[in-house]
Amino acid sequence: SEPSMKLRLTGEVQFSLAWHTLNDVDLHVIAPSGEHISYSHRTSSCKGNLDVDMNASTRSDTDKAFSEEPVENVRWLERTAPSGRFTVIVNQYEWRSGRTKDPFQLLVKLGDVTQLVEGDVNARKNVSVHRFQYIKSSISKARKEKLAAELSALQEREEAEATELFERARNVPNG
Repeated sequence: SEPSMKLRLTGEVQFSLAWHTLNDVDLHVIAPSGEHISYSHRTSSCKGNLDVDMNASTRSDTDKAFSEEPVENVRWLERTAPSGRFTVIVNQYEWRSGRTKDPFQLLVKLGDVTQLVEGDVNARKNVSVHRFQYIKSSISKARKEKLAAELSALQEREEAEATELFERARNVPNG
C-alpha cells in the first residue's frame, strides 16, 4: 500500500520515512562518503539534507508538534547526489503512550527509480538497516560498470566478514 506521506519526491536521491504513532522514530543516512546525516548533523558536505524531523523529543521552532502521521525526510536535490552506497538506518529512539512497536514505510528514490520498503522497529529491536546503491546516469558506461563491480565486491566482503564475526562470537565458550 502506498504510504500516506505528504512529501513530494523532489530529490535526485531521497529517503522518506513514515510511521503512525506519536513515537520518536529517527531516520539516519550514511552517505557514500561515510558522512552520517541525522537529527544531530542535518546537512552533509556532499549536499544531503534532513529537511523534515518529526516527533523529536526536543523540538526546534521549525519542527512541527507531535503527530500521529509523522514523516522524516533526507534528500539530495537534482544533480547533487553522489554515486555509491547509501546506508539507511531507522531507529526507534523513544516511545510514548505504551506503543512500543512502530511499523514503518520507507519510500526510496534513486534517480528515476522509486521503491517502497516496509519494516518495523520496537523496544527490543530498535534499529532497522537498509542499503541502496546509486550510480548517476550522467557518468560513462565504463565508469558505471567499474563502480557497480566495486560496490558488489564491498558488499560481498562485508557479508563474509560479518559471517566470520558471527561464527566466532557463537563459538565463544560460556564462562
